[in-house]
Amino acid sequence: KKFSVSVREKEKPLDFVIVEARQEVYWMEESGLWRTILYCATLPCQKNFVTGATNGGGLLLQNYTFGNFTIFWPEPSNGGQIRSYYCDTEFCFASTTYQAPANATTAWGIGTPASDGSSLFWQEVGYDTNTSSYNARIRRLTNGVAQTLVENLDTINTFPVYVEQGYLYYYDYKRGINQQGIRRLPLNASVIARDIAIGGMEVTQGVQNLANEVALVADKPTFVRVMGTQLSGPNAYNVEAYLYGQRDSVGLP
Repeated sequence: KKFSVSVREKEKPLDFVIVEARQEVYWMEESGLWRTILYCATLPCQKNFVTGATNGGGLLLQNYTFGNFTIFWPEPSNGGQIRSYYCDTEFCFASTTYQAPANATTAWGIGTPASDGSSLFWQEVGYDTNTSSYNARIRRLTNGVAQTLVENLDTINTFPVYVEQGYLYYYDYKRGINQQGIRRLPLNASVIARDIAIGGMEVTQGVQNLANEVALVADKPTFVRVMGTQLSGPNAYNVEAYLYGQRDSVGLP
């Protein structure tokens, strides 16, 4: 038995999964996620649009009981996302499962995720426009909380990850040196944790000290210089801080 569908030349399927419990095929095109049935009387089978996706990537199928399922895929839109399409016996809907950290200078690319049934795992690569450098890391999403397991991987590409027999497997690229290889770590590996604090702040209009003893002048451009310090944990690749101010309990612009 065979199935086939017609696609436009510029929208070739990027990846597909088969939901056997429902006898359906889902695949990703440039325009989004599509669906058809496995068997139809006349080929090609009719295809149906499921949900939009902006340059969606590889698909991950998660099957549940009673024919329920979720399909996950990465998207580079909005700074980097993992989107999903869930179906049960009553309804189906698309949603955003993970949103990469908002950062004005770093855009994150995300590879095809993997799952052990309770957590999602993936590799994401960020390009910092301030430093013209890349940072790749391995992340885990459990109960809606994303945590970093590995970071500072030396690659500019997003590779898929794989889950097998209690381990997560990932590709360690190592640009420019002959140390490329496939590595693994336990699915319950400890997360990378750091304790970062502010060592001092200067509010300055040109000249200032850490005690902020130089008087300020009204209506003059003012800057805040923050000195950070890392109390524990591995070296941080890039740290951002946000300054918020209030006047009479009203936030400053």
